[in-house]
Amino acid sequence: MKGKILNYNIENASGVISADNGKRYLFSSSQWKSEEAPTAKQIVNFNIDEDDTPSIYLDKDTSSTSDASTTPESKGGIIDTFLKWFRKA
Repeated sequence: MKGKILNYNIENASGVISADNGKRYLFSSSQWKSEEAPTAKQIVNFNIDEDDTPSIYLDKDTSSTSDASTTPESKGGIIDTFLKWFRKA
């Protein structure tokens, strides 16, 4: 199942996942199975066992891609576009 981490509290070593099925699941750091530390907004894959205890893995396909609007290339593109427009005016 896929979901998104809504919150992760380092002090309590626990967090909340909003799953694609509409449910929310609490988890602890002991259930986190990836090397990278959990943080809010990460997309995760997880399995639920009989006790509703998830085993959580970071979804590398979606979490490793950066938002295009925050990359240096896109910022340079916006600035270049603005300067070109300004020079024509």
